[in-house]
Amino acid sequence: MHSRQPLITRARVEAYTASALRLLMWLLGIVLRLPVSGRSARLKAELAYAERATEHLLFLHAVARFGPPPQRKIHPRFAARGFRRVRAKRLRLFYRGAGVRARKAAPLTRVLALLHALANPERAIAYFSARLRAGLRAARVLPTAPPAHTFVSAGPAHARTQPDTS
Repeated sequence: MHSRQPLITRARVEAYTASALRLLMWLLGIVLRLPVSGRSARLKAELAYAERATEHLLFLHAVARFGPPPQRKIHPRFAARGFRRVRAKRLRLFYRGAGVRARKAAPLTRVLALLHALANPERAIAYFSARLRAGLRAARVLPTAPPAHTFVSAGPAHARTQPDTS
């Protein structure tokens, strides 16, 4: 029997962190060098990319600390009769709860917030670890109306039991 390996090693996470710090320092140099008021579309795109990368990196920190993956429960691909599977909408807001981004702030403040998040990652790692312990699910099951063929098949049977009075 082989031991279960972690999904990602700490050495890889440290390498990704060094790469993210390099990106943030480059972005900080651009923001400090140029008299930018934050209206440039390209600067906004670069800031958004750096924010997403930082959030993903902090999630990887939490995964590295989480250890080997737990035994997976097998979920059926299709839902049972009377139910339907729906994609979870909350995954869109998964990273937002970590509080890494400084929304609607000046570019310098946004870059400094990202540097602060990488320097002090414990709060974001605790948030992601709690979500990992609760379990990530990409779909859920909702009850629906029963299939229509049960009503259709019940209708003619009821009509046959009535006597013909014509």
